[in-house]
Amino acid sequence: MHGTVSSHTLASIGAPADLTPSQTDVLVRLIEARRERNRRFSKRSKVFSDPAWDILIDLLDGRLRDVPISIKSACIASGVPYTTALRYIGLLEDMDMILRVPDRKDGRRVYVELTPGGWREVQQYVVWLEELQQRTDAPAFDASAIR
Repeated sequence: MHGTVSSHTLASIGAPADLTPSQTDVLVRLIEARRERNRRFSKRSKVFSDPAWDILIDLLDGRLRDVPISIKSACIASGVPYTTALRYIGLLEDMDMILRVPDRKDGRRVYVELTPGGWREVQQYVVWLEELQQRTDAPAFDASAIR
């Protein structure tokens, strides 16, 4: 169910230090690749739209830069109308991937963060991507061995 947790902070779910330097590089490349895909296919955005993933990418980018992400920023990052983005935020909350955190200084503003479980899932995905990269960096076979 949708809700807020006022005592929840980035520090409580683990900073990007939870990732190794090479995993952080993988995460940065993932963010860059997504933004490049969005840029290159912007004319076809309705076909290549993935609002939930774009919201997660925005949260990951904010996390790497240690910048809180507001609901408004997450909605803009989603690339869909505001009400649609709010629906996706609600779905991600229902999946326990993200949660809303009120701004302690400005009661009108609400931030969105990954939950501990959401961050764990992202970490596992980044680890998988790193392993995939390591497998594909190695030669598939030695052509000289078949002579």
